[in-house]
Amino acid sequence: MSSNSETIVLNKTFKTTNHLSEMVEEADVIVLGEYDGLYSKWNMANSSSHEIQSEDVEGHLFSFHVKEIL
Repeated sequence: MSSNSETIVLNKTFKTTNHLSEMVEEADVIVLGEYDGLYSKWNMANSSSHEIQSEDVEGHLFSFHVKEIL
């Protein structure tokens, strides 16, 4: 990440929509940019204090290059 990078963390259940106009109404933030790729992934069922062998909930952290915030 470059020195002027910002990290946006969202952790909630997202509504799904069938139309772009509905997405605009439901969005917390709208940006223009490009998807750079998968930054990392991990098992969200495990933490530093305990590990659950039978659980595998894969979390993904994606990288984007934001050109403009609308």
